[in-house]
Amino acid sequence: MPEHSVELLVDDALGRQFMTALPAQPVTTAMQSVLAQAETVPEGAFQNTDGFRYVFTEYLPYPDQLISWVLAARISPDLLAADLRLLRKGLIAMAVVTLLVGLLLSGWVARHLAKPICRLAENIKAYGRGEMQAPTIPSSIQEVNQVQQSFAGMADTLKQTEQQLLQSAKMASIGEMAAGIGHELNNPLNNMLSLGKLLQRNEALDDNGQKDVDALLEETRRASKIVQGILNFARQTPLQYEQFDLGEFLENCRRRVADLAAEKQVKIQIEFAETILMEADPGQLEQVMVNLLMNAIQASAASSAVEIHAEKNTGQVIIRVKDEGAGLTEIAKTKLFEPFFTTKAVGEGSGLGLSISLGIVESHGGELTIENHPAGGVVAEIKIPEKHA
Repeated sequence: MPEHSVELLVDDALGRQFMTALPAQPVTTAMQSVLAQAETVPEGAFQNTDGFRYVFTEYLPYPDQLISWVLAARISPDLLAADLRLLRKGLIAMAVVTLLVGLLLSGWVARHLAKPICRLAENIKAYGRGEMQAPTIPSSIQEVNQVQQSFAGMADTLKQTEQQLLQSAKMASIGEMAAGIGHELNNPLNNMLSLGKLLQRNEALDDNGQKDVDALLEETRRASKIVQGILNFARQTPLQYEQFDLGEFLENCRRRVADLAAEKQVKIQIEFAETILMEADPGQLEQVMVNLLMNAIQASAASSAVEIHAEKNTGQVIIRVKDEGAGLTEIAKTKLFEPFFTTKAVGEGSGLGLSISLGIVESHGGELTIENHPAGGVVAEIKIPEKHA
């Protein structure tokens, strides 16, 4: 009814009372605005000229009758403003807290990250000044650890390269000196051998004189052998590559040292699973194998065994010679390949065998390592490319 309030509290048609009836009130301007909006859309919200915000919806309480209600709610602008002010304060407080936490966190991260980086920079500067020890900088930051590991790897590589260059220069210098000494000694020794052989044929010598001449010849031959080793060490003979069967090659090497093995009562065992054809200089490689086998036999006790194992792996031929001796001392480990270093008794070796062997293997593009075996004894390992490039 236009003259009444739209707030219907009693349904006279059904005789139902929803709450205590109120006197009818004139329709206000605000109510008229709500009714006007309701005639256009069934529900909505709008800002009225009185400053209040109205939210309304049309409701049909009786589906079988054309009677509709309009339910409206009036919201005070102060109430809206209060919520907005509360929301604004919350957002400002959250922004301030976030900013403070961000500043504290960024400061901690900066210190945590900068400290190991500064230490790394100092160690790099120290390394540049010649302090060759690679830095160790423990850090919980993965990236810093990666930089540290990369730098440590670079430092180790440079150190190894420097040692190799020093060793190469040392070997070259020793080689030049040895070649000069060898040539100077070789001629007198050959003369001594010739004269000794002439004296051996002298029938005027008694038994004691003959023994003296024999001893002289033996010592001269030993000196000549040492000089020949020096010349071999100094001489870089070009490699003569051939294809050969590794099994037959190893059998031949075993025959070369059979007398020494029998004298020492040492058994030589050869083990390989397949036929291996390789390309190398068999003459020079045999010199390496015979030298390694002689060292292994001399280091072994009676009734022990020297094992030779050969295999092929990713284009490499690997040969291992293992003995059952006492193993290497700490000093021997560091000086094995130095010229004239030997652990044998005086007169039993020149100390050039391993130096020459290392040079031969490296000239093939391979590696020679000698280490103590975990089960005891020493194992020498040769790695050489299967095919000549």
